[in-house]
Amino acid sequence: MKYLTVAVLIALFYLSLTAAQKKDEKKDVKKAPAVISFSKDVMPVLTKKCLDCHTNEDESSNEFYVDSYEALMKPSKHGAAITPGKGDASVMIKKMRGTAEFGSVMPKRGKAVPDSVTAMIAKWIDQGAKKN
Repeated sequence: MKYLTVAVLIALFYLSLTAAQKKDEKKDVKKAPAVISFSKDVMPVLTKKCLDCHTNEDESSNEFYVDSYEALMKPSKHGAAITPGKGDASVMIKKMRGTAEFGSVMPKRGKAVPDSVTAMIAKWIDQGAKKN
């Protein structure tokens, strides 16, 4: 009987932890629209987090610019930053996550882009990285 009580208490404890974890995960996931818009969803993030360093006016040493959709899609000296249809494989997403094979995590200055925002941009790329 003693062992049964302990087993039941352990099971209840585990279930409460699992429920709390799922609740926390739901808080972290922001509701991204079904179709991600470049102009409404992606460009505001690039403007806030990337434009200070990656603008044609400053002529970035890596030749990667985010001034416009056209500039973003143009290959830099490291190649294409975005591979439409392949968000997780795109260099820009890898740089934002700190998993790229070269350089440092982006942005270099300021706070990191939240994971949920990086995931939203990766979803936009997965959807074809359209100018919408």
